[in-house]
Amino acid sequence: MTLRKLWELAADPDAGHVLDNMRIAGGALEGEFAGTNWQDAWLYKWIEAAAAFYATERDPWIEQRMDEAIELIAAAQEDDGYIATQITARGKPRFQDPREHEVYSMGHLLTAACVHHRATGKDSLLKVAV
Repeated sequence: MTLRKLWELAADPDAGHVLDNMRIAGGALEGEFAGTNWQDAWLYKWIEAAAAFYATERDPWIEQRMDEAIELIAAAQEDDGYIATQITARGKPRFQDPREHEVYSMGHLLTAACVHHRATGKDSLLKVAV
């Protein structure tokens, strides 16, 4: 299944960096940000796809991975709501360079939160997005 393979890649620190970047930004893991400046969007897009799939196929593995991802995202979020691991993990100033893709990734977070909420009835990612 594509969703499982994409999750494996996101979880692989040598391939995707996505989950580790969230852990680093959230303080659960020591290390340096790796990957692209739009890396966070990959996780948001995965959640969107997983939620759409989950709406028709109530796969417990998918639900558990979405919950796990959302916990990582929430932990990486700043107290004022800001979230962009490429900025937070590197200690860079916010919204200074459009090539950092903060707004791009934010758009995918908002979309994923809406789709996740509609598919699962949960508001965990919606609260992060708000």
